[in-house]
Amino acid sequence: MATSIASETGENRVNVRQFLEQWGDQIKYSVTTSNNELESIAATMNVPNDTVKEVSEVCSPETLMCKGDTIDRKVIYENVPSDVDLATVRSQAAELDKRLKNPTYHNHILRKMKYNYVDWYRYFKTEETFSDLPPGGSDTKVREPNVVLTVQVHRPYRNLPSSRLVMSETYLLLGNHRLSELRDVIKCSNDYAISGDLSEHPDITQFTFAKDIYKSGFFFIEGTFYNDMRQPDNRDYSNAIIEWVSQENRSERMGPFETAKMEDTTFLDLDLVLGKPYFYQHQGDCEHILVFTDIRMFHPMDPQDLRSYPYLCREMNHKRKICKSCMINTAGWIIYGCQLLPSNPAFMCHRCFKALLYDEDGKKIGNFEAYMSSEHPT
Repeated sequence: MATSIASETGENRVNVRQFLEQWGDQIKYSVTTSNNELESIAATMNVPNDTVKEVSEVCSPETLMCKGDTIDRKVIYENVPSDVDLATVRSQAAELDKRLKNPTYHNHILRKMKYNYVDWYRYFKTEETFSDLPPGGSDTKVREPNVVLTVQVHRPYRNLPSSRLVMSETYLLLGNHRLSELRDVIKCSNDYAISGDLSEHPDITQFTFAKDIYKSGFFFIEGTFYNDMRQPDNRDYSNAIIEWVSQENRSERMGPFETAKMEDTTFLDLDLVLGKPYFYQHQGDCEHILVFTDIRMFHPMDPQDLRSYPYLCREMNHKRKICKSCMINTAGWIIYGCQLLPSNPAFMCHRCFKALLYDEDGKKIGNFEAYMSSEHPT
């Protein structure tokens, strides 16, 4: 590719802006009507229009379906025909009925399913529109030509022997998106943590999430720290790293590094290496790996509304923490140092937490610390 830049390490960097400038004029997609498309095919193949139209009707995918068939998988899986006397159909009907009547069994089945991810892109429809109108009646259609980048965000990583990379979400981004727009959609349970020991106030209802207190963070991409400085009290996390590198001649092996603001930088301003791990850090020491897997031109099969982006196209199924007491409800509390519990830490729902660790006057029994889980208490 002509837009690749060979670095000193032999990596092929892609300048996103140059990619757009080179291919924006050469690759142009257009949404054509069925008749225009058939005429174009006929002209290309040098055959009569009637012949192409007849072939399209005979070879249409609709000819493979019986009358009354549907391609909606939800309808296919959940509407079991009553006039078919087959053992497999009866088993399917019994299974669906059991899931409907027993929510606990339904959740268990979802956890044990083969696939750990939900591919939202397969459910997208090009003609999908938003019900609410944009402010001021502004045009929200994506302007062409444009670049679409695919980025994978991994779960928080700890440098431990048992740690492994686990992809949590995949997003589609436009080239004119700012880096801060990607940061705003990244989902991390640490952002929704509630700091402090709340064992003396188990019935607290007003609290502040960590993301509303600790708003600093940065992306590290190709030797540059892109800091989030949108709030006046945000910290530049990269200062400590750059200072550490400058000591004891470490700069001979690492760097040089640069800094910039993520809210002032678009993806068009970046040089990227596809498949190379980059870095996102927030909440002090919560570290995520980012991997850009694809750069391509925007086309008619992509979401056409600007409000759809960053578009979540793949997401890891979330497995909730179960209360270790009732084994039913979602754990809303994490308890440390409690002699009454068999494990440390222990996960409990709010009902079991109050019933087992507090007396009738609401005073806690024993000496322990309790922290509210990022999952909502039940």
